[in-house]
Amino acid sequence: MGSHSQLDLSKKFKTANDRLRGISSSKDGWKPPLRKHFSPYGEVDFVTIQVRIFTGITEHNFHAKFLPGHHTAEKICSAIAEKEGLTPPEAQLFSLWVAGRDIEIQLKPKEDVFALMEDWNAWVSKYTHYPESIDPAHPINQHWFLYRREASLTTKAEVFVLRRDQGQARWNYLAGRYLCTTQEAVDLAAIQLQSSIGNYDQEKCPPGFLDKDRISVLIPEYHLDAFKAKEWESIIVDKFKQYSGYSAVVSRQQYSVLW
Repeated sequence: MGSHSQLDLSKKFKTANDRLRGISSSKDGWKPPLRKHFSPYGEVDFVTIQVRIFTGITEHNFHAKFLPGHHTAEKICSAIAEKEGLTPPEAQLFSLWVAGRDIEIQLKPKEDVFALMEDWNAWVSKYTHYPESIDPAHPINQHWFLYRREASLTTKAEVFVLRRDQGQARWNYLAGRYLCTTQEAVDLAAIQLQSSIGNYDQEKCPPGFLDKDRISVLIPEYHLDAFKAKEWESIIVDKFKQYSGYSAVVSRQQYSVLW
């Protein structure tokens, strides 16, 4: 399985607990995205999969239910592309990934997803070297399926690819998988506002429009305690004003460049 595209971030952290300080854990009610459902007779009745789809500053989940059998990444991607309304050329730009907290694997088209996930704990142990990874219930073994661009593509693809790129980057950095400084977090929050609501307008953005809840979806959790909500709002708005004039497409490109 060494031919998979992988990203190993383990060298930045000594233990799994170091890695988990800034990101959500099991308290979020995480459940395996790939599940077998059994009948009262102990036989597999059906299987379900949940895949995260990136569509710009927002994202949503794709849910599918299949009969027992051989389920390849290609089959799942085809179902996603059909539901998302992608043309065949557009669909070819994307693939199925499984992402843990410190490892990412791009699945081959003909690869059976259940076969890969049976070895997930072994992969986490091999590439993260965390002693906690031997415990299947430890949060370091949590993972997600993602529908995103092929590893060989660049950020210069079509606009719909850029929209997914921004959502992908946003998900990674809010989850703490991409670490950033406080200033970088402010830059990303500001460009995200420019992308979503356009140029700063005092009527659309009155004092207090960035409350604690909204700030929490702009700034990574591990930075939230750096300032109070009003201070965060003031800092972010000052930077937001500097991006005035950026179009939505340029904002998405800038978001990718910042990473």
